[in-house]
Amino acid sequence: MEKSTEPQLYLDEIENLNASHPDWPFALVRLGKAYLLLEDLHGALEQFEKALSLLSPLQDHKFAQYVEGLRAYIMVTDPPFRTIVPGY
Repeated sequence: MEKSTEPQLYLDEIENLNASHPDWPFALVRLGKAYLLLEDLHGALEQFEKALSLLSPLQDHKFAQYVEGLRAYIMVTDPPFRTIVPGY
């Protein structure tokens, strides 16, 4: 897959990669990153949380902090989402 500055151009390829490897954290993170670039914070958070659930918290503490930070950012910028996010 060739890199592009337009995430929409390769979103289909990333979604296909994710569909082929649904339990592969790398595919989930790539899809989450594409959603972030498309400014779909909720879609990104969903993919990152799926990836995080497949990783050991001890293995990737920084990624866990990143996901928590994104969740907090969404809470501040999108108040209706507060009732949907577990743990808040």
